[in-house]
Amino acid sequence: RDHDRQDFYETASRMPEGLQKKLAIALHQDVFNKLDVFRNADIDVLQEIAMALKPRIFTPGDILIKAGRVSNKMFFVNEGNVDLINLDGEILRSFVGHNTDNVFGESSIISGEEESYFAVARTYVEAFELSKEDFDEIASMCPRIQTNIAIAKANHDIYT
Repeated sequence: RDHDRQDFYETASRMPEGLQKKLAIALHQDVFNKLDVFRNADIDVLQEIAMALKPRIFTPGDILIKAGRVSNKMFFVNEGNVDLINLDGEILRSFVGHNTDNVFGESSIISGEEESYFAVARTYVEAFELSKEDFDEIASMCPRIQTNIAIAKANHDIYT
């Protein structure tokens, strides 16, 4: 499966950039719906986000997010099962497949606070990764995303 995915990305990288962006938008449309800060962003901004996403595969037991650390990546899970585990080793919640909004690391990237849980792959997990650097660069280009970040931070402060 990894070989097939690698062939796809290698072939796609040879296409004209405009076509690459259109394919990336179509491929990642569900990602944009998973995170409130991306809502109502311009098509140019969504294309930049789509081009910045990197495919990742995690094996059972791999840690996506570590408690006690500020994340420098967020993950959008498409397939696979992930457990959220607290510092005491208790499973707080399990995410199954792609039926829920499986985004991990976003609150840390947006608020700059340490993660309060571990996100651990229970099965093979297929995800897309967005780095903090890419997120910050893209957010600086889009006033709507900046506004959505401010709202998310304000809502976070209300609940903490």
